[in-house]
Amino acid sequence: MTWTTRNSGTTTLFLSIFGTSDGSRLWAIGSNDAIVESDDGGANWALHHIGTTSDLDSIFGTSDGSRLWAAGRGGKILGSDDGGATWTARNSGSANWLSSIFGTSDGKQVWAVGGKGTILESDDSGATWAERNSGVYGQLYSIFGTSDGRRLWAVGDYGSLLESDDKGATWTARNSGTYEQLYSIFGTGDGQHLWVVGDKGTILESDDGGAAWTSREAATGNALRSIFGTSDGKHLWAVGDNGTILESDH
Repeated sequence: MTWTTRNSGTTTLFLSIFGTSDGSRLWAIGSNDAIVESDDGGANWALHHIGTTSDLDSIFGTSDGSRLWAAGRGGKILGSDDGGATWTARNSGSANWLSSIFGTSDGKQVWAVGGKGTILESDDSGATWAERNSGVYGQLYSIFGTSDGRRLWAVGDYGSLLESDDKGATWTARNSGTYEQLYSIFGTGDGQHLWVVGDKGTILESDDGGAAWTSREAATGNALRSIFGTSDGKHLWAVGDNGTILESDH
């Protein structure tokens, strides 16, 4: 696996990246109300503004990118029904920092995780939200699951990794093999192949559904805040501090 740096055109702190299932359209968000968008698979990026005063930590959408959700500080959740052209605030019912958002490929079920072990779930495409019990009290930075939402994984403080086999009803701690902060998890639609990124350029990979993890070289010492890839996992992008964008084609 090799990674190549791409030019984002900004030094904004990126915290999350998402794209269509084929990777042709990509969005990355972060601090200072900034969002960058690419319509050529990450080769070139354009800077836009969402229009919120809060930093946004996570972005997710349907497989075709027509519907998007973003989550951030103070329990903020935003939704877009037009591919990111306009955004509307949603009521999450929580004041905790929401650091990650994920949903099924059709967007009917959506989950968000964050501070104090917070896990929120919506079964009506983000219109209303209910809190679930994670069993932990540390910060959860990222959530990912299979395309049908049946299996879910969440990562967070000090290498913590949680897994659910029942759509988030119950959660079990797994061994990631590291104590670094883990900021983002992504995988193939069936959950068999998974990747995690975190502090100090940490990249972890699992090819057995999260049972075992292997460290990969990222060629950067910057913290990596988010990872995304095509649905088959053959093309991956990771973003992080100091405008870092890494790409892997394997």
